[in-house]
Amino acid sequence: MVEDKQTLLAWLANALKDSPVDFLEVYVGDEKDGQVYVRFENVPEREKMKKYNSVAYLPFSIHHDRENGEDITPEMLREAFNNRTLTLSNQELWEACGGDCYDTIENEPLAKASA
Repeated sequence: MVEDKQTLLAWLANALKDSPVDFLEVYVGDEKDGQVYVRFENVPEREKMKKYNSVAYLPFSIHHDRENGEDITPEMLREAFNNRTLTLSNQELWEACGGDCYDTIENEPLAKASA
């Protein structure tokens, strides 16, 4: 038995994530103890499958010893990148990326698995 509404809704969302069914509404306030009202609707397959891919640019600085940067290692890049991202709030991260994404393309729909 599900202990609370949040757990129930999380379970439902996970159970339906790959199906053509989506939440339409969740009624809150009219239910009696132990009840939750949820309304679902079928989502057209093309809407469910439509996904996009965008590029975001995040500037960050890296400390190194040689003027031409030949001493920069992949590990140094990762550490500098992680330090930059871990110190920013979500809003600051969005602003650091220019508040936008670029070169957006529509992903190709995934092929259906054959039975």
